[in-house]
Amino acid sequence: MKKNDKILVISGDREKLDEFMEPLRRAGFDPVGISEPDPAREAYNRTRYAMVLVRWSSSNIRFCKWIRSIDHNTPIILVCDRKNDCNLAEALEIGCDDYIAAPFKTSELIIRIRMVIRRLKRAERNAMNRTRDLVIESDNLIIDTLKRQVTVDGRTVELTVTEFNILSTLASHTGRAYTRRDILNLLWDDDAEVYEHTINSHINRLRSKIEKDPGSPEHILTVWGVGYRFAGGQA
Repeated sequence: MKKNDKILVISGDREKLDEFMEPLRRAGFDPVGISEPDPAREAYNRTRYAMVLVRWSSSNIRFCKWIRSIDHNTPIILVCDRKNDCNLAEALEIGCDDYIAAPFKTSELIIRIRMVIRRLKRAERNAMNRTRDLVIESDNLIIDTLKRQVTVDGRTVELTVTEFNILSTLASHTGRAYTRRDILNLLWDDDAEVYEHTINSHINRLRSKIEKDPGSPEHILTVWGVGYRFAGGQA
């Protein structure tokens, strides 16, 4: 992890916002705290951030969707005050890469942030180091692994960091069956508290974006009793 990675922290509750800032600084990050969505948009347009940390609220949900409308690479973690406020499916729906619900320790949040940033940087390194499969084409689907762009029928599809990493991993090894545990081991760190059912949520969300009929997928197929495989063509 690069020291002083900038993190944009957004919370309408100033007291809660202040609670995040000092722990992030102690952990080696450079947090920028903002309490309102409009100034947050201005800050986001001025600076590149390694991560966006957003406390759950209706206005901040709209902010997350706004980010995803212009940038589908920068990771977003949604912070919920209570478990009933949000869940993984809702977090994925608005474009977040992960979420954490109270009660949680600050140290747990720091670990989540580090894991997501590390995962993104690892994916970027892998993309730069590839000498083959730079562009993968399968019928109406095109995956550009260097630009980290996906198009379906010529239309750009916005994927989160995690969705793109899963898709590019499967598509780079056409026909190979991956268990859910295989995907976890490839894309998450060993100490990540990520469960196999999480992969199902990501796959379902990914199918809703790239498949003509998510109920009868043509690209990402279920291998019953095993996991998933990509059924596309070669690059």
